[in-house]
Amino acid sequence: MANTDKEISYCDLKALKEKNKDLLLVDVRSKDEVDRGYIPGSIHIPVEDVEKEFSLDTQDFQEKFGVPKPQLDSHDLVFHCQMGRRGGVATEKARNLGFTNARNYAGGYKECVPLWVAPLLHAASRLKSDPARRRRAYRLIHRTLLHHGVGCGKLNKPTYVYPAEVKQLIRAAFPEDICNYHDPQHQNVVAVTMDELNGVNSPDQSCSNN
Repeated sequence: MANTDKEISYCDLKALKEKNKDLLLVDVRSKDEVDRGYIPGSIHIPVEDVEKEFSLDTQDFQEKFGVPKPQLDSHDLVFHCQMGRRGGVATEKARNLGFTNARNYAGGYKECVPLWVAPLLHAASRLKSDPARRRRAYRLIHRTLLHHGVGCGKLNKPTYVYPAEVKQLIRAAFPEDICNYHDPQHQNVVAVTMDELNGVNSPDQSCSNN
């Protein structure tokens, strides 16, 4: 768990998303940052616009963002940015507006999407007209996991199944014709965890230690 009532950890966020379909996750980064990748299910409100947008009435908020505006006492409002600072600023702004239980996902996009995967997703988004280069970028993810021994065991060519946090991002960046199975008969499927993905850079990052 995070240390204050204003912050939540990655594991807190994961638990909230699993049990609460009404959770509103607000990405307060810039448009350029969001265009390079975002956490699935989040809406985008830049930190400088938080006060303006959360001052909208319920109907206008719903029409603009496609989701219900949270109640002032809701525990389902979470902000995040890249690394935590702007998310904290947005949380304070929301609390000053009366959203007394608003919280900040302190780890931000940097923690939720593995650092070594994010640049490849960004590269893929810029290579839409070059399938061959996109295919090489996708295979680099696969080879990186193989190099670090993720899920290998006795398997020669495992087919990786990614966790929900990054699966949508990978599928959006790389189309189906590129994300084909290495093992069409699904005999060597390996479910990759977020800890394993993050462990490529941070081997001691684990929900069980929070």
